[in-house]
Amino acid sequence: LDTNNLQAGWTPLPELPGTPRGIHATASVGDKIYVFGGATGDEAASAFPYRSIVDNWRFDTVGGTWHRLADLPVSSGNFSNGQAVVDDRYILLIGGFQYEEVRNPDGTIRPKYGLATKTIPGNVYFSDIWVYDTLTDQFGTATQLPNNNNLPMAVVDGSKLYLLGGEAGGFTFDGELFGHHPESVFVGDMTVISNLSVSLLVDAAT
Repeated sequence: LDTNNLQAGWTPLPELPGTPRGIHATASVGDKIYVFGGATGDEAASAFPYRSIVDNWRFDTVGGTWHRLADLPVSSGNFSNGQAVVDDRYILLIGGFQYEEVRNPDGTIRPKYGLATKTIPGNVYFSDIWVYDTLTDQFGTATQLPNNNNLPMAVVDGSKLYLLGGEAGGFTFDGELFGHHPESVFVGDMTVISNLSVSLLVDAAT
């Protein structure tokens, strides 16, 4: 959709390859659009009617072509969505959840893999922040969240990361109790300390 020519209507582009998905993370850097993870519904799944998606893709808006990226380092997903990009290079994949199985692009199923971080032991959600480097097609990490969170809203403004709400399973921060869908805002100061690492200092407010 050309926002300068709305009367022209919508133009179809090449479909996203790989595994069909929902609740995936997207971001844009330059003239590229990135798609990470997500989940797919499947009533025949052995443990739960959803499976993790780990294949990731980049769309070249100039050439109109898709390119497959490295798979996720852990079969996590349900990251925050929005333009969580640092220095026009690093994409942040925040929090998440791991289903028992992974669905591959060819439709086959495999077990979950990798061990995610949990700030709060026993909580089903994750506190990882994965950092994807758009120049090297590699994943690194940032300082983990002060809580476990699934599908939070994230906004990056300069060196600040704002993390709102989500699905946290209940937690206590700085002596205050927050519920499953917390009315919380976490504010982090970010510093890139290497090509694949971001330092994050987090405060909270409600």
